[in-house]
Amino acid sequence: MRRRGPLVGLLLASCVAAQAPSTVPSTAPTSTRSPASPPEPTATLLEPARRVGTLALGGTPLGIAIAEPRARAFVRTKDAVIVVDTSPPGTIRTTIPLPDGVQDGVAYDESYGQAFATTTDGKIAVIAPQRQDLPVVVDTLATGRAIGALAADSRSHRLFALAPDALVVVNENTRRVVATLGVPGPAWGLAVNASTGRVFVVGDGAGPADSAYVAVYDADLLRQVTTVGVERSQSLALDTTHNVLYLGTLTEGVHYPRLTIFDARTAQASTFVWTTAALAMVAVNGQLAHLYVADERGNLSFAYGVPSGQATGTFGAAVSLGSPARVLAADPRQRLILAGLENGDFLMLDDRVLF
Repeated sequence: MRRRGPLVGLLLASCVAAQAPSTVPSTAPTSTRSPASPPEPTATLLEPARRVGTLALGGTPLGIAIAEPRARAFVRTKDAVIVVDTSPPGTIRTTIPLPDGVQDGVAYDESYGQAFATTTDGKIAVIAPQRQDLPVVVDTLATGRAIGALAADSRSHRLFALAPDALVVVNENTRRVVATLGVPGPAWGLAVNASTGRVFVVGDGAGPADSAYVAVYDADLLRQVTTVGVERSQSLALDTTHNVLYLGTLTEGVHYPRLTIFDARTAQASTFVWTTAALAMVAVNGQLAHLYVADERGNLSFAYGVPSGQATGTFGAAVSLGSPARVLAADPRQRLILAGLENGDFLMLDDRVLF
């Protein structure tokens, strides 16, 4: 998801406060948890993942949308949407020229089998398969705003589009904007959980003294439910199985990288020290309760047994990606980790841990 280590016996060591003093309203206090010490790694964790495919994208990836039922991924670069068939070893099915790509400006509705990607002048391209199952741009809809991250709700068939100062809602059937919702401050991150009907917006405070925040919206009633202050972050991953949001904290001016865990079931956030190199990206496979963290050194680290939103569990050795990840995602159906790298490579890794 959004971007804003050697690791044997990785520790999420000491727990720190989840937020600085904030003017962002919160309906629930931020909690603090002390993680249990992880066990020593065993032989089964020494190779937690194996590379099963490598593709050259021809550009730095900005976003990725997984089409699980079709074993496919839509990867956004600055100038194109690259459609990848992810069954190992993987193939590039087609490249769709599309200018002005932005970070996380791609989404997929698996019920309708169509993808969406931001493009020029606040427009959103609709991508659907045509002849020989080849995805092409079939329509373009206007929002009237500069649009960044996208997220599709496959249950209500609403597309959520993040503007710097608003959450724009598009009806996928009529392809028209149906609502514009306010956000507490400048926003950069977006995720939707279709099974719970919740939309998550992550952003920075409205002023220098304000905390960063996670704002939660009702996807059906189109209203804000709660806002919780968190540490400033630069990447996010949503566990849709357990309704838990993971945030990689902003690394500037921070001695130890930290991971914030927002449990949407209780509206509580906790932040833990992550003792590795500066965090780049996070991804999660909720079905397996596996968390993946990529760092700026080009390593991919693993934690297992984190379904309850606690930074505890078993920790495995790191895997070298060869370059820092700029997008990271998990495909639970294929047990794959998909990483788009700064050098333009697209990696597919097989999650080999059986618990």
